[in-house]
Amino acid sequence: MNTHIYLYGPESETIDLREIREYLLEKFPFQIKIRDNIFSSSPEHTEFLAKELAKCRVRDICKKISDFEPLYGEIEFEKRVLTGKSRVLGVLYDGLDLSALIRKIIPTEELHVSNLHLVFTDRLIATLQDRYHARIVILGIPVVISITGMIEAPAKPKEYYIAKQKLAPFGIPPETIKDQFKGRFIDYEDERLTEIAKGYVMQGIVYHFTHEAFCENKDCRLYNAHWQEDMIHAQTSDPEFCERHKKIIEKIATGRYEGN
Repeated sequence: MNTHIYLYGPESETIDLREIREYLLEKFPFQIKIRDNIFSSSPEHTEFLAKELAKCRVRDICKKISDFEPLYGEIEFEKRVLTGKSRVLGVLYDGLDLSALIRKIIPTEELHVSNLHLVFTDRLIATLQDRYHARIVILGIPVVISITGMIEAPAKPKEYYIAKQKLAPFGIPPETIKDQFKGRFIDYEDERLTEIAKGYVMQGIVYHFTHEAFCENKDCRLYNAHWQEDMIHAQTSDPEFCERHKKIIEKIATGRYEGN
């Protein structure tokens, strides 16, 4: 099977797709292509995309609300993001709805089992359990990877929140304590974002072939980290993968993977 991987860039230049492509080429003999942001569109499609993106917004943190018409202001905001006039911060999107919208955008002939579509976005995505929880990655077709999710989804060190609470009564912004915890969590414009992103790309690829989500080993890049420090550790450990997933990745690369 001739596997093709398509890497779609996020809304802003927060990661290096060329570095990620080179990383993947060292592991797999696949055709790997870099594409623009999936939501890049011609002006006549901007109105449609803006409305559909506004429909993907989480309306209630505790339950899913599907039957609603987006507000005029929400659609206008999405237009500004699509045209590069605003950044999409502080908005939560239903990750499954966003994934479904992306499937509509990808050409039907490319939605083939031999194709992997890995879509990076700056939009913060979430899935509903007891309530909506922010996520880094939605596995499936396509794989959606949130750059903002890398920053906001895993929890920062407990000491950070304690220090933040102590400052709150005095109106001191939390940014003033970030230097105390430097290196212990990922922040916006962090130079480690590309390296972290490589692990989530690998999660998407392994899931595509195995239909297994994540790994329980904290020393493996496929680990589903809930804390920033665990995420950083999993994505910067040497070796990169646990023995089991190392063997699976080698089998995928040589076309010998047939299940466990």
